[in-house]
Amino acid sequence: MPMKRGLPGEERYWQLIYALVSRRRAARRLFGGRRAWRPVYSTVFAVRVLRKVLGIGPQLVSLEKLKPGQSVRIEAIDPKTLTSAERKLYKR
Repeated sequence: MPMKRGLPGEERYWQLIYALVSRRRAARRLFGGRRAWRPVYSTVFAVRVLRKVLGIGPQLVSLEKLKPGQSVRIEAIDPKTLTSAERKLYKR
């Protein structure tokens, strides 16, 4: 069993730092250090971080176990049939 050193949580901190540095290194290798790609990479990275911080992403609607012989039917809601208040509710 390896011996842990440092303060509690320090190991996790260094794992995070290493992950951030390795992403940056991978991006530099991929884009070849050209300055023209830097704004593109920065924009994509910023959008990903914002999505994580704001919690935007796929939402779980329902979770049910199906028995043999049952089926699932998924339909999209036609936006033209909704009122503006209902549309705002579904956008959130």
